[in-house]
Amino acid sequence: MTMALTMTRRVFLGAAATTLPLISRPLFAAVPGDNRLVVLLLRGGMDGLSLVQPLEDPSLEALRPDLALTLGDGLMDLDVAFGLHPAARPLLSLWQARELAFVHATASPYRSATPQHFEAQDMLEAGEARGSTLPTGWLNRALSSIPRAGARKADNLDGLQGLLLTGPNDGMVTSHPQIPPLGVDEIALLAQLYRSDPGFQEALRDVRPAQQTDDWVAGVMGMVAERLSADARLASLSLPGFDTHADQAVLLPTPISQLSTAIVALRSALAPAVWASTVVLAITEFGRTVAQNAGGGTDHGTASVALVAGGTIAGGRILGNWPGLSPDQLYAGRDLMPTSDVRALAAALLHRQFDISLTNLGTRVFPGLDLGAGSDFLSL
Repeated sequence: MTMALTMTRRVFLGAAATTLPLISRPLFAAVPGDNRLVVLLLRGGMDGLSLVQPLEDPSLEALRPDLALTLGDGLMDLDVAFGLHPAARPLLSLWQARELAFVHATASPYRSATPQHFEAQDMLEAGEARGSTLPTGWLNRALSSIPRAGARKADNLDGLQGLLLTGPNDGMVTSHPQIPPLGVDEIALLAQLYRSDPGFQEALRDVRPAQQTDDWVAGVMGMVAERLSADARLASLSLPGFDTHADQAVLLPTPISQLSTAIVALRSALAPAVWASTVVLAITEFGRTVAQNAGGGTDHGTASVALVAGGTIAGGRILGNWPGLSPDQLYAGRDLMPTSDVRALAAALLHRQFDISLTNLGTRVFPGLDLGAGSDFLSL
């Protein structure tokens, strides 16, 4: 077979399944009111133990001799108990301004002995508790429950409809001039999908990866800011690159830096009054194993960390119940134990920003979720 040496994202999307996980796709929805919510999906299973690392935990140091950092390595002390990864330094000012919070040891209800990206991402976007994945996304279903909402519109700028904003509310597809070329992880995914096709594998070896740069991420967030400053009140997009099976110490700083860039760029691009009414939620499909593997990376795990940022949140805190990392405190003897449902965090933010009732959140948006008035997340 033949293949152009430079593969564009559009060609790739036309040739491959549209459910591939590592695609950045901004989505927007317009609803009444001034509050905004931006959902960042961190594709690849982000290692929450690296982004927000427990300090002085002997179990972590023993299980991650090459990955655990110290304050001497540039880890930034957040609250004595946890430190922030050096690549996230741009976020420190938001933490100090109490405009940033983390929820540790959180996960979707997805559990598997062999965690798979496709299944976990669909579960995360559908807001499903377990079993077969719902055909609609929780962000689209939330549109139907916002009080006094008039015309509702989901706007997908990548030409594809993502599950998160898929549902009964109207959708609109437009082109996005800033669609990036394939990244390193996307090429790796193609290699895995077509590993039995020798011709494809040969051609793929000549495809040059073009990793998204911080400048590209900042440019996309500038576009998001423009839409939020106009009629958009809900937005969703993805950041790839968190699948760090090998060489994690080398590879992970790049996506963490891009995550930090995305949030700081959005804050800078928005007027203060708009930032004050905006909340950013960053979540991932699953975490990674506590122990490093033989390749200097980590394998697919369970719980991770979620990030919340915004102009008026009660930040400067790490929420959630920390389970510990001793052998008897791990999930399945290998992963960070989940102590909260990430859907409860998303539900609390939807309640905060759009006044969606707890009843509707537990029945229509996240069926079966028991948010409860005592949820710590309602205080954000």
